[in-house]
Amino acid sequence: SEWEYENPPMQIGVEYRTTERWQHKPLYTKAVDFGILPSSAIKTLGVGVYATNIFRMELRASNGSETFNEIGCAAYGGSLFFYENKICIRANTDMSAFSGVVTIWYTKG
Repeated sequence: SEWEYENPPMQIGVEYRTTERWQHKPLYTKAVDFGILPSSAIKTLGVGVYATNIFRMELRASNGSETFNEIGCAAYGGSLFFYENKICIRANTDMSAFSGVVTIWYTKG
């Protein structure tokens, strides 16, 4: 049987089953390396999970000296969203100095 983690170790690209439930289904989580953020455009990354199963997601980005996790904040306008089976980041400004990791929580089936 699968292990359930209250606080998963969160290695990049590894799926973990959490102890949380959503609509009576177990929640899974994984951190995905998004790479360099876009420069005033939209960048997408397929992750094999469909938007209808997404419970939440979070972006953490850094350029080595500065870190942020709110893409819609005043300093870094833009949006983080899911379309079909892709994570999408729309940048309103040049964010190419930053690289990011997106953590997603989702159900299966």
